Amino acid sequence: MLNFVNNRFWFSLVSAILIVVSITSLAFFGLKLGIEFDSGSTMTLHFEHEVEQGALRESLASNGHSDAIIQRNGDGDFFIHTRELAEGEKDEVVSNI
Repeated sequence: MLNFVNNRFWFSLVSAILIVVSITSLAFFGLKLGIEFDSGSTMTLHFEHEVEQGALRESLASNGHSDAIIQRNGDGDFFIHTRELAEGEKDEVVSNI
């Protein structure tokens, strides 16, 4: 059994070191924002026929959207998140797919 009261200095020291390391890593590397907080364009596409996610990724990459995030939602539905696109660009992406 650990005696926390007698060893409080060591436990406080370990906690302080971990806090300093955490703050330092945040200062140097920052936080990577998730899709919820990142700007960009999103679209949901539904396909009548079965489409593989890899084929969709290759199609987007060949059209200059290699950084697109693709998530499969259900029966042929895909959620796609790309950099900010104008309305005409969205139509172009959909027609190229």
